[in-house]
Amino acid sequence: MEQRSEERCPFLNTPFEDCYVRDLDSLEVESAIRYCGGEFKQCDIYVRHLTEGPEGVHDGILPKG
Repeated sequence: MEQRSEERCPFLNTPFEDCYVRDLDSLEVESAIRYCGGEFKQCDIYVRHLTEGPEGVHDGILPKG
């Protein structure tokens, strides 16, 4: 059995406009579970916002997880 990370995306409580959980519908559930959970570092949205600079991480501050 595959071991899952207990970590969650640090932006889960303050999601960006384009995050999977922002306007969650049945088409996004699988991606939200995968990328907002333990695999958030592989999420294109997460990576894009980290590389956009200070504006990409909510005023330059990574939320405490």
